[in-house]
Amino acid sequence: MMPAGIPAGTPSPDVIQLSRFRDTPAERGGHRRVMTSTTRQRTADLVRTPTVFLALAGVWIALTPLFAPDLEAYAAWNDVATGVTIAVLGTLRALAPLRTAPLSIVSAALGLWLVAAPFVLGYGHHPAVAWNSIVVGILVMMFSGVGLATLSQRPQP
Repeated sequence: MMPAGIPAGTPSPDVIQLSRFRDTPAERGGHRRVMTSTTRQRTADLVRTPTVFLALAGVWIALTPLFAPDLEAYAAWNDVATGVTIAVLGTLRALAPLRTAPLSIVSAALGLWLVAAPFVLGYGHHPAVAWNSIVVGILVMMFSGVGLATLSQRPQP
């Protein structure tokens, strides 16, 4: 019997699940953790915002050579290629956050490359471009870290 004022068909409070995961019997004994739909949606929403910023960081680093006309061609093409790749990965992550979680490893590696590129490619004598690459690389690694955190929350098949 439901208390007065609660519509018929509403599950009783003891049926409403408050945990992020629920246990389900596994085929070979034991239990496995399955992500509930509410948790899946919250996780997707939490990942979507940083990955949009990841895509924007990729666009920014790809456009950097336009603002540094004296930058060597190899450094400019490095920024364009890395930026476009990061923008594509960020867009894919924003469109399907849970299915593309492993792509965060690739984007984190590209962020690490952005930090190292001024020293490896030798364009550290352009301080503005070098610092831009380092700061954007750190931001890319931070935004990718959110995606890496979702890898541990993915349900096991």
